Amino acid sequence: MTITDFPPTSLDHHPRRLPRAGGLAALGQGAAFLAGMVMYVLMIAPWDGYRAPGSSAASNVALVAEHPVELQTWYAVIFIGFGLALVAGTVTLHGLLRERAPGWARAQTALGTIWATLMFAVGMTAIAGVDMIAGLADTSPADAASTWLSLDLLLTGMGGGIELVGGLWVAAVSMGALRTGLLPRSINVLGLLVGVIGVLTTTLVLADELTAAFGVGVIAWYLASGIALLRRSTRSN
Repeated sequence: MTITDFPPTSLDHHPRRLPRAGGLAALGQGAAFLAGMVMYVLMIAPWDGYRAPGSSAASNVALVAEHPVELQTWYAVIFIGFGLALVAGTVTLHGLLRERAPGWARAQTALGTIWATLMFAVGMTAIAGVDMIAGLADTSPADAASTWLSLDLLLTGMGGGIELVGGLWVAAVSMGALRTGLLPRSINVLGLLVGVIGVLTTTLVLADELTAAFGVGVIAWYLASGIALLRRSTRSN
């Protein structure tokens, strides 16, 4: 057995439960993204400068030292919380797609597993990194700045600056759903567009704009997919 093959579970034998579980997982993923954006706007953006283009390592270290709990909470939501919902969604989608689109079911399972792994790794490292930077800020500013630069690189490369894996996962799910009719065509088209945007973030051309577009687009896709799957579960017999 590989990471792309799961044995049948009790959910597979209840037509309503599998779409319902998938719908709740999709809404959970969208909620984690949305909560992260709201937290950023209300809590972090007012700090004026955290991870802003051109900001110095010293200024970011000062903000980390001043707001460690807020940052750790934010990272827990956008990485750990999202990762948990992503695992649930990936497993459930495998069950929904594997009979009529086995190739796409395996592809999304592999990509979803990779994405979730990245989210947990980045999230736990970010939470520990904030604690380390805050502790070094007063005693060893140079080490704190160096640690901050390493953390910033990790966050940019694997935690949201480049959305390659996420884009490929959304595209794989959308292709499988398009082939099976699992989701309405309009939602699948949106998913493919979001997937392309995610892949394009790898070029680092208009990086901030494309990353923002991916974030907004994937929230819309998650919420629409979740609602569609929940409606599907109510129609199942």
